[in-house]
Amino acid sequence: MSQKRKKPSAEFKTKVVLEVIEGDVSVATSVGILHIQ
Repeated sequence: MSQKRKKPSAEFKTKVVLEVIEGDVSVATSVGILHIQ
């Protein structure tokens, strides 16, 4: 049986976006963290 993909929580997404805005993490890194295609 296939596994369902775990969706990131809204809190986690907000944390990643704030890190990008602050300049702590690059956009490319955040895409990798969130598994966005």
